[in-house]
Amino acid sequence: MPSVPTAIAQSTFERSDLNAEIYNSGEKLFSPSFADMSPIEEGGSFDYPGIGEISYDAGTRAEDLFTIGMVKNFGFQNLSLEKIDEVTGQGASNASLADFRAIHGLSVQDLVKTIPGLGNRRLSDVPPIQELARQQGVGGGSIQGGGGTIGAIAPFISGPVGQLGGALVKYGISQIPGLSKIALGRIPGINLQAISNIPGLAYFPLFNPLSLKDYFVKYDFPLGMSECSMGMDCHERNIDNTASGNESNTSIPCMGEKQSCAHIEVRRNFGNVTDKIRWVSKEHKVPGGNGFICNKEPTGRFPLGKNPKVVVEKIDEKSGKVTFALYFKIYGPFGLESAHCFGPFPMPLFSPVKEKGWVLFGPDSIPRNSPFAGLGGSGPAGSGVGSSTCDPSQGQPNTSYGHYKHDEANKNDLVAVPTSPSLSGSEMLHKDAATAFNKMKSDAARDGIDLNVVSGFRSVSSQQKLWNDQVAEQGSESAAAKISAPPGYSEHHTGYALDIGSGSTPNLSAGFEDTTAYKWLRENAEKYNFFQSFTKGSTQGADNESWHWRFTGTPAAKQEFSGSSSTSANSANANGGCGGDYGGSCTASDGKSSSTYKGVDVAAFKNAISNVESRGSGGYRAIGVYVNDGAGNTGRGLGKYQFMSYGPAKNIIGAKPGGAQFLAAMNNPNITVENYSAQTQQLFTPKEQESLMDRQIRHLADVGSAQGYQSDALITRMAEMHVGGEAAPKDVDRNYSSSVVSDYKKGGCIAGSGNATGKLKYPVNAPITSPFGDRIHPVTGKQSFHSGVDFGAGMGTPIHAADGGVVKFAGDDPLCGKMVTIDHKNGFTTTYCHMSQLNTAIGAPVSAGQTIGFVGSTGRSTGPHLHFGVKRNGVAVDPMIYLKGK
Repeated sequence: MPSVPTAIAQSTFERSDLNAEIYNSGEKLFSPSFADMSPIEEGGSFDYPGIGEISYDAGTRAEDLFTIGMVKNFGFQNLSLEKIDEVTGQGASNASLADFRAIHGLSVQDLVKTIPGLGNRRLSDVPPIQELARQQGVGGGSIQGGGGTIGAIAPFISGPVGQLGGALVKYGISQIPGLSKIALGRIPGINLQAISNIPGLAYFPLFNPLSLKDYFVKYDFPLGMSECSMGMDCHERNIDNTASGNESNTSIPCMGEKQSCAHIEVRRNFGNVTDKIRWVSKEHKVPGGNGFICNKEPTGRFPLGKNPKVVVEKIDEKSGKVTFALYFKIYGPFGLESAHCFGPFPMPLFSPVKEKGWVLFGPDSIPRNSPFAGLGGSGPAGSGVGSSTCDPSQGQPNTSYGHYKHDEANKNDLVAVPTSPSLSGSEMLHKDAATAFNKMKSDAARDGIDLNVVSGFRSVSSQQKLWNDQVAEQGSESAAAKISAPPGYSEHHTGYALDIGSGSTPNLSAGFEDTTAYKWLRENAEKYNFFQSFTKGSTQGADNESWHWRFTGTPAAKQEFSGSSSTSANSANANGGCGGDYGGSCTASDGKSSSTYKGVDVAAFKNAISNVESRGSGGYRAIGVYVNDGAGNTGRGLGKYQFMSYGPAKNIIGAKPGGAQFLAAMNNPNITVENYSAQTQQLFTPKEQESLMDRQIRHLADVGSAQGYQSDALITRMAEMHVGGEAAPKDVDRNYSSSVVSDYKKGGCIAGSGNATGKLKYPVNAPITSPFGDRIHPVTGKQSFHSGVDFGAGMGTPIHAADGGVVKFAGDDPLCGKMVTIDHKNGFTTTYCHMSQLNTAIGAPVSAGQTIGFVGSTGRSTGPHLHFGVKRNGVAVDPMIYLKGK
């Protein structure tokens, strides 16, 4: 391939203050790729699984050093040569087979299995394969006449394609039909292939400068490397507000009594000379990775996503110049990650920088992907990329103080919605949310309710200002997070979230909860697919916000909030679902087991109540708000499970010295509860709280099941009775009960009917990425029999039982990872592999469609997916024969 600049996304940038200054408006821009990077400046060596020892010298180019699997966060596996052509214009599809070294080791049989339809082609359609057959004398007269199909002849052609040797140059990639269309992830052993072995891939952009215009800060002045002692760790004293980040962009200040650390100063707020941040240079090392190859890396920032890292490489105090470099991490199999120790690669485009220039600094929270990941991360439509192409880390929850990460909405999807007349203006919402809100507003008006948007879409930069103000006012980030979200973590970024007021209450305040508008929303908003985000007991850290609602009426909107229902980890999660340390079968109903009762996982229910009631803060010492239930009872919720001070906890506490005085205090609405938290745990001990909760669960399960509730409905009813008493009406607090159920289902098992319908249904709604039968294994690269089908579902997607039955196995397997096998008692068994978390236990009865776990990448897996297997009378069969519908 010719060595030319990557002319990706060339455009003229409009002249406007900061943007013009950064981008030198009027000039064409280039999107950096591996080909644009200068070679690595320091040599080294390391052992990589499946390859062995890899040595490299200073001067080695990145595309020659890194394999596809080492930098899988860029999503190269999802690309086809045609997609590379479309983006780079490099003509990869028209290159010769000699340039496509990644396929030189494949046999003709490998190609037939990899490229759809190739086996049905005649030899005359594929000249390079015809040449191989001719050299080996395979096919007899059919070769001269071009007869016979490749699929029929392939088993008789020995050796790899590469044995064509010098003849590869005369054949083009296009002469193997379909080769340029397949996703790279379909090619056996692709993860072990160097980037340079794929035509044009080195020119594919890693990030887009146009998307970085809000990531810059002004560079003030340097403190040079002369301040560091050679051969010693670099430390700084009495310097706070550092930008010495780990992979979360978390500040890691230098420690110790040595000389000051080399650094540059930058200004986060333009014109505010007191708001100085010290970006510490590479001499300061911080932890990174998980022990694969290396576990220390130079300090730096992550404006481009989690790979690569941008580091202050050199400081020249005399000229005021600072030079930046890139340091890469590499990925190994089974979730292994190195630190960012592969570098330095000179930073393209944005280095060096002189004083008063703009520095690529990035946000305070690491981006989920590089800004250009849309081209490299999702793959072409219909690519059929299988389980071997995904980054196991993608899709996992990313939170800050309990708030989930949210990207900014596409500006083209936003429309203006009028605000309250008293606010005189409009707010932007996603067009789908706007349509639904306008309909809801119109219907509410017929009931005499005046609903208005107070706040809608909010950019990351505007959220930054709000966040700074709240941190200053509240005194700490953790306190601010109960009122506002950190920048990058606000639901307002999506365009689907909005703050709602009414004509009489246009502002955001606790008083909105007492309005008829809020009551109307509680009763009707769900019809329009609006749900309150932060209710009492929210696990996301925010206080109860009666005015803040989110729209979930489209698949895209649901996906945006898919991880936000509950974030609290519990023992069930830590121990692999209901098969954890407290074990137990969901079939137990005799009360003898301490872990399950009438199909209810006791530990999971306790954790769910705790997470919702005390939000993890206070625990056994927690004291709730003052309550008057309207029936003559007043007091407060106490402890981890918030038993009311006038309820069963009263007898335990009142019998102890000082108990009566404590209960009297709880009946006073004006006390400072913090003054009594220590007494709560003394008078109502953790052991007593746990014992009372065990009894409470059994009692509620008895009452609920006697009323005919089962499965999810039983958990819902138990939650309602726990918060509102046995006489609590259904839906007494829908947000409370739904939060309990959501949290419970993440770690507990719910008993189903155990009855099979005789019809199998899809366990997940996702495309098939690897079918039943012979294939090249995505991990081993060898031909093997695939005993099921793989569904390309995202991390955390709920997995449903294909039919009712009894769980035969639920646990860990070296190959399948976390897995479940269900015996349907009709000759069929189904198996579900690679889960991130189980939601059932051995012996548990399940119903068709019941959630039994969540998609993951455990066991021998290279990315999130579900392996689904079906056996009939003990023999593996193709699941697609029996699946009846999604």
